This record gives sequence, C-alpha cells and structure tokens, in this order.
Amino acid sequence: MNPLVLVDANPATRETLAGMLAGIGPPVIAFGDWKAARAAMWHERPQVVVLSDWRARGGRGAHRRLLPAARGAPFVMVCDGGVTEWDERFAVVLRYPLPRGELQSAIRAATAASREVVYAGYRLDRQARSLRRRARSVQLTPVQAAIMCALMRAQGEPVPAADLAAAVWPDQDDHDLRTLYTHLSWLRGRLAAAGLTVAIVSERGQGYRFVGLPAQAPPGARAGE
Repeated sequence: MNPLVLVDANPATRETLAGMLAGIGPPVIAFGDWKAARAAMWHERPQVVVLSDWRARGGRGAHRRLLPAARGAPFVMVCDGGVTEWDERFAVVLRYPLPRGELQSAIRAATAASREVVYAGYRLDRQARSLRRRARSVQLTPVQAAIMCALMRAQGEPVPAADLAAAVWPDQDDHDLRTLYTHLSWLRGRLAAAGLTVAIVSERGQGYRFVGLPAQAPPGARAGE
C-alpha cells in the first residue's frame, strides 16, 4: 500500500500529526524537510502528501518542489492561520488545531477525488492512467493522462495551451508548446486506435476543449492544431 507522506519542520507538530494519521490505513512516513521527502517519494509514489505550514508560505514553496515526485498524488495543507494564500493544486486546506477525525476525513476525500475524473461519459483513472467509456478503455502514458485530466476537469470549457502545458509539466517555468502539440497528436492517435470516439478540439484564441463525442464539437472548432 502506498504511504502517506507528512512534511513538517517542527518535531512536536510533526509527531502530533503523525499520531492523528496513524490507523487511517496506509503507513505514515514523516519528514522534517522537503528534500528528504522528495527523495523518498521518487522511490515510492505517495498516496497523499500532507504539508504542515507553520510559517507564511513555507508549505507552498515545498509543495512546488514536491510536485514532480508526487506524480499526481493529492496534497493536503494543515496551517496555523498565518498563510493567506496557497497554490490552487492543494486538494484540502485545514486550520490547526483540528480534531483527528477531520484530518482523516480530509485524507480520504482527497484520495477519492483525485483518483478519478469523470466527464461526458468518460472516466479517467489517474492512478492507473486508464481512460474508459462503457466497454472500451485505453492505457495512457503519464503525459497523456495529465493532458486528459486537465481537459476533463475543465468540464467542457476551453483550456489555453499555456495553462494546459503548465498543468502537465508543473515543475517547469518555461514550456515549449510544440512539445505539447506533439503529445496531443499522439494522444488523439492512441484514442482513435482504441476505438474511443473522443474529440479534443482547438479553438482559435481560446485553447483546447474536450467535448467527448465528435458530434458535440461546437461550430468553428477544429480537430487539428
């Protein structure tokens, strides 16, 4: 079973939170700094990452550094109220102190919500990287699964190419959109070969939109780049 990773620089609060997480199911591995946590996460993908932030923005910075190693695992932040803003990729943000049951419920909810994305009759299992509709399914590469996740989470709204690239490669500051276009082409080919009638259309000046069945594509939308 994949572990829960807890990152907290304060030994006392780290011990408290680790005790609150004990018994939830997955083993809990606690770290005092993000570098040690990142090394362990590359070795074994976590189920959930819990960041305890006791200084303004400290956990937010660690979150960005841990994102690549998390490989899609959800993040939960526990803060003392001093943090006024955080990365939108946190699944849950909790205020300390909090009861044990609230933390455990948040972990379960984050895990359930992050694993599967549903839209237009399609289901994407992010952990298994499998897209299915009825009896048909296809296995995706990590990049293809990240593209589909971003498009399906938009629920039919267009996603600008730059935003789509940032969602697929969150650890990079600069993105070559030509690389994104190449992966989109490969993704379309894989879906077509599997018999999944998925339409990923481009709309001039707006970005890419996942519309499910091709018949649902809006007027003027193009299937190419």
